[in-house]
Amino acid sequence: MFNKYRFIEELNQELKDECLKLSLSGDSEDKIYESLQTYIDESLENAVIYYNECFDIIKALQFTSFHANDNDLGMRCTDVSKAAYCALYELIDEELNDLYLIIKENK
Repeated sequence: MFNKYRFIEELNQELKDECLKLSLSGDSEDKIYESLQTYIDESLENAVIYYNECFDIIKALQFTSFHANDNDLGMRCTDVSKAAYCALYELIDEELNDLYLIIKENK
């Protein structure tokens, strides 16, 4: 069963770890920000691979914004993977720590 609190907590920790690793390599803040954004995008893609997990995500987040006008991405959700992706995107947008804050705390 999908747990939104655990998902956000784990993603925040993974981003902190990734940020620390990138900071040690000497990357600039802008480069780190781009890398963290890519990490989030990949995490979203990986989370919606399996339909049964997508159904759990949609149900747990009570996602009902299937029309392009209704969700933050402006994406028409024509299958459960797209709906779960939009649901997770909205969750991340609302709950995830600010990336610049993560960068500043872990430099």
